[in-house]
Amino acid sequence: MLIKITVANPQRQLTHDERLHIQTLRQEGLSIQRIVNRVGVSRSTIHEVIHGATTPTKPRGRHSILDTPTHRRLVFNVTLNVYQQRKPWRQIAQGLGISVLDHALTAAFHMMGYYRRKVHRKPFLTAP
Repeated sequence: MLIKITVANPQRQLTHDERLHIQTLRQEGLSIQRIVNRVGVSRSTIHEVIHGATTPTKPRGRHSILDTPTHRRLVFNVTLNVYQQRKPWRQIAQGLGISVLDHALTAAFHMMGYYRRKVHRKPFLTAP
């Protein structure tokens, strides 16, 4: 029986039947590469299914309050000009209609690689 699994969303999880089918193919003696060719999912996914549980575990951790497009919008608005860079992050978020705690804003900026750093005047290497 040849079942081709089409993955429209690459981040979706395989169903229980798809996992069972992959494990059955492996028990029949097929190599991982042949299973990849038959089923149509990545080698690492096949490896995880074979060596993992048949029933996937739920993702752990707390869901992010802000999504990636909102993160990008925040960083874009902060980096527009010097005036925006001097504003508190809470004020920028309120201007965009986003109401979250300061900690969530800080985490969002850090996830996007934006850290507010204070510029210091560096001392001369040699005496003037």
